[in-house]
Amino acid sequence: MGFEDGERCPRARRDGLTVETIDNEVLVFDEVAQRVHCLNRAAALVWECCDGTTPVAEIADKLGSDLGAAADEEVVHFALRQLAEQDLLEDAPALPSDGGVTRRQLLARLGVAAVVVPVVTSIVAPSPAAAASGPGGLTETTTSVTGTITGVG
Repeated sequence: MGFEDGERCPRARRDGLTVETIDNEVLVFDEVAQRVHCLNRAAALVWECCDGTTPVAEIADKLGSDLGAAADEEVVHFALRQLAEQDLLEDAPALPSDGGVTRRQLLARLGVAAVVVPVVTSIVAPSPAAAASGPGGLTETTTSVTGTITGVG
């Protein structure tokens, strides 16, 4: 657990995860929860900075410089809250008790700099049996239609 000026530094969870970077996004498969998380560039940068030694203020500075837009601790707290909700953090600093800022509030405040708004999208991965059975967990069926079309021509 990293500390600087009494602040607990966030640490990303790494165990039980398979991570794949695709373009500017990071896909994280949680092998335990059987969930897939897609982190946009901003959320991925925050998560990658969560090494247990980097304080939130430094993460905000790095986020802003890497994305070329202003990012503050409130933006990082927003990302940390999403990452914590999806169990992608081992250790997180105490987040503001007021619930923090919403995505809508961040978008309104940042305007064109909305590229810095971190987004974590998650889905439940189907079991192998459900995935093999087709859409909606139902087995594929084939229907054949035979007949004669009249009145064409």
